[in-house]
Amino acid sequence: MARQHKTLLSLVLFVFLAGLTYQLSWAQEELTVLDEMLILAPLPLTMEMHKVKPNSSVHESFLTAGIDPQTIHAIVQAARPKFNLRYVQAGTTYSVAKLLDGTIHSITFDIGPLSRLEVKYSHNQWSSDITEIQTTKKLVHFSGEIKDSLWSSGIESNLSPEVIVEFAEVFGWQIDFSREVRKGDTWKFTVEKLFAEGKAVGWGNIVFAQYDSAEQSFKAYFYDNKLTKTRGYFDEKGDSLRKVFLKSPLKFGRVTSHFSRSRFHPIHKRYKAHNGVDYGAPNGTPIRAIGDGRVVKIGRFGGSGKMVVLDHVAGYQTKYLHMSRFKTGLRRGSRVLQGETIGYVGSTGYATGPHLHFEMSKNGRLLDPLRVNLPTSDPVPTNAFAHFKEHISEVTRDLAFVYDDPEKKEDIGDADVPCCPETPNQIQNQSLD
Repeated sequence: MARQHKTLLSLVLFVFLAGLTYQLSWAQEELTVLDEMLILAPLPLTMEMHKVKPNSSVHESFLTAGIDPQTIHAIVQAARPKFNLRYVQAGTTYSVAKLLDGTIHSITFDIGPLSRLEVKYSHNQWSSDITEIQTTKKLVHFSGEIKDSLWSSGIESNLSPEVIVEFAEVFGWQIDFSREVRKGDTWKFTVEKLFAEGKAVGWGNIVFAQYDSAEQSFKAYFYDNKLTKTRGYFDEKGDSLRKVFLKSPLKFGRVTSHFSRSRFHPIHKRYKAHNGVDYGAPNGTPIRAIGDGRVVKIGRFGGSGKMVVLDHVAGYQTKYLHMSRFKTGLRRGSRVLQGETIGYVGSTGYATGPHLHFEMSKNGRLLDPLRVNLPTSDPVPTNAFAHFKEHISEVTRDLAFVYDDPEKKEDIGDADVPCCPETPNQIQNQSLD
């Protein structure tokens, strides 16, 4: 009887302890869930917006915002591995997030159109991180007719200077916009306009471009195939528009004197050979290398003034004379890329006004830069040609109705395509504000 009583008591005690353990376990789970909810719940923050005033600095702006010097030092040190706050420009706005007790939680700067720096205080220490702002694309259409120059035509069509230059560079190997444009020529193109958080932030690729003159019509399709690493502008046949050399060392300018074996020299007052081409342009206009090369001469050379000489592939050499100054850091032996600025237009040496004297030779034999015929870069590879043809067919089909009637503004597809910008999201006539 005593044994049965002891067994019953043990059973009751077991059930009681089991229930207590379950209740404790349940309570612990509830606390864990509660902790997780508290961690995931957004902190109650207040936001303050501040701006770095003209002729001021971030440090002074922080003091004005009520941040103490010790905290400022900690913020600057935390940001330094990602971005030096010394380089924040006057006029830059930034936000300060604070907890309800006034403690700073984070400070956020937009350090570029698509880059954001956040300096954050967590677990008793400051840290920083840069995030890329996500963008969306909208394709917009522009067109115009030449009355005087491409530049003035673009301005008349409400293009930003940046986009005019981009369009000129698409055909930089086919057209010398300094001398080959004529009144009545027409142009049109479709370009990606980039938006971040509802605000226009810049331009992407020109998807399609066309330039028509009385003699010729040029078309360009942007094609980017990551599988074959093919990227650039091509015509309908798949030939690259890029050549070994650009047609002009200036993006915009005018030819004031041609290559000649006998030309009357305005300073020496006698006839002598003119071994290059003169481009008239305002003082300080950027001069670009027409091809990849290496600097073999740089400095001031008598009547040539400030001059740069570049060696290129296959025995080609180019000379750039009468510069006002050289690109900072450029020296003998420097490698330069096609289109890279190497100096600026001036009137040093024997010159009656600001201009660039440009010469070209091959294996020591002088060439007329305006007449030399140069090979193109590689075409679309054979294994990507079918995809390329399909791509330009889609672009041509999707844009055909826009060019027929520029007033139409319809949604015709998605511009964010993994390989290539194939179909636009929306076509509009507009400019970037």
